[in-house]
Order: sequence, then structure tokens, then C-alpha cells
Amino acid sequence: MARGMGVKERAACFVHHYRRLYAELPDGFLRRLLVGEVPLLELPGNDCRYSIAMGFSSFWDKEGELSLNLRVDGRLIHVLSFSIVPGWVVAMILCACWRVRLLALSPFERAVGMVRPACVVHCG
Repeated sequence: MARGMGVKERAACFVHHYRRLYAELPDGFLRRLLVGEVPLLELPGNDCRYSIAMGFSSFWDKEGELSLNLRVDGRLIHVLSFSIVPGWVVAMILCACWRVRLLALSPFERAVGMVRPACVVHCG
């Protein structure tokens, strides 16, 4: 996310993320999150146990401030990292992606208007 963003934008994202956590999460949950992972879901399977926990991203994972960690029988199999960012940053990222998509269009596609968004992001 931070590639192509200036210091001002990255700082705004960082501050927004932690202000949102403080404002939205119950105090006890936030305290547990600050010291380790917080289990969100545990599902027993036929022969295995699935779990999803939230925690701060590992030092080697630079994709986001928080991570959702999927485990099977206690073994980490997938990590989804994320940060909570302001809506104007999402719009800036989408515009940058849109420009890249427009540059990738052939002259024919540009001429006949074959431009469709790949996804929709709601910023509330």
C-alpha cells in the first residue's frame, strides 16, 4: 500500500489505523490484542481444528498493521494482513489502479469505451 505514497499519506494512514482501533474496539479486546493474538473463531472439523485469530503483523510481514491468521491444528497456513485507512487513501489507490488499467487498454478498447471497473469498494 505504501509504495508511491508520500510521508504525509503514510503517516495519515498509520494515525488513522490506531485511532480507529482505539475508538472501535472494546478496551479488554484491545488490551489482549496489544500483548498477543486474540482468537476470533474456532471450528472443530472431522479430523482437524480450524481457528482464526487477530494479532499484530509479524516483523517480516510489511503488508499491514494487523493480521488475521488462519490455522489448521495449530499450524499457521494463511495470513491476511491489513490496515484501516481513511477513505481518501482508498480512493487514491483505486485511481492509481484505474490509471494503470487505462494504460493497459488497446487503442480499440479505448475507442469503443471498453472500460469496466474490476471491483467496487464502499467507503462509509
